[in-house]
Amino acid sequence: MQAYRKGTCSGSSAASGAHVSPKYGIRRALRPRMRAASTQEAVQQQQQQPVTATQFLRPHLLQLAAYTPIEPFEVLSKRYGRDPQDIVKLDANENPYGPPPEVRQALASMPFPHIYPDPETRQLRKALAEWNDIPMERLLVSRQSDS
Repeated sequence: MQAYRKGTCSGSSAASGAHVSPKYGIRRALRPRMRAASTQEAVQQQQQQPVTATQFLRPHLLQLAAYTPIEPFEVLSKRYGRDPQDIVKLDANENPYGPPPEVRQALASMPFPHIYPDPETRQLRKALAEWNDIPMERLLVSRQSDS
C-alpha cells in the first residue's frame, strides 16, 4: 500500500504517467480514462447509426403537410383541355393581367433586363441617401435575398 501512496506502483496507470492519489488511490486516477472511454463508446454508437435530416428538426415541424408546388399552364391546359391563355391562376401570386404599361416601358428601356441587378443596390442607396441626407453606408435595401 505504501507504493500506491508515493505513486510508484508498477500498475498500468502509474507506468503510463497517471497520478495516484494518496487519499483515493488508483481508482480516482483512472476516472478520467473511464470517462474518455465511455465518451468514445457513445461517439462510436452514434457513428454506427445513419444520420438523417429529420434528427435535426423540431417534432412539430415533422407534422406539417408537405409542400405542393404550383403547376404550370402547360400541365393545367392538358389536364382540363383548355388553352393556356384561358386559364387564370391565382395560386402563385400571379397577376392575370400582366404588368401595367408603365412597367413594360421601364423594362423595355433597361439595357440588361435579363441580368440580376446589383446585389448591393448602390444606385438606389445613393439616391435614397441624397434624398434623406444621410450617409449611403447606413442604408440597407433588401429583396429578402442576397442582402
